[in-house]
Amino acid sequence: MNLKNKMVLPKKILIINRYPLLALILSLILYNWVLSTTDHSKDYFVWMILLASGGKMVTIIWISLSKIKEYLREFSSLQSVFLSFFVLIFVTIASFALDYHCLQGVQPFSISGIQIEQSSYLQQLFDFFYFSFITFSTIGYGDIVPISIYAKLLVMAETFMSFFIVVFAFSNISKMHLKN
Repeated sequence: MNLKNKMVLPKKILIINRYPLLALILSLILYNWVLSTTDHSKDYFVWMILLASGGKMVTIIWISLSKIKEYLREFSSLQSVFLSFFVLIFVTIASFALDYHCLQGVQPFSISGIQIEQSSYLQQLFDFFYFSFITFSTIGYGDIVPISIYAKLLVMAETFMSFFIVVFAFSNISKMHLKN
């Protein structure tokens, strides 16, 4: 009997392996709850946003890409592969939009081009979603610009993650086994 097989937990036990989308949604809810219940006036809160964002990035990449690799190994429909990439991209953009919103709440002048005091909450979320989408696609119109070092770090992290997702997608195209 192989010793290596004894030490590995069965995949059915871990919620992440059984229900990756549920685990991803729960982690985003927990992330949002932690950031919303923490005292924003403390100096460590900005670092908390950056650390939580880094943990979120690792979680999104690990869960999503493992599910996509599973689709690529099996015979999957093109629709399921594209849907997985769409969900991965949407969750990434939405989660970074929440990061930018939290950062702007803590440091009002960290991102230029969004008037917090003159817009509703939904308008702010839309503006940050727009900024995150433009950042993810690496277009960068310049109408909304990161000013603080923390905002620039978040933008760099999102750009890295978008690059990683695109490279992963293109590098695995030849491994697709599609159903007819």
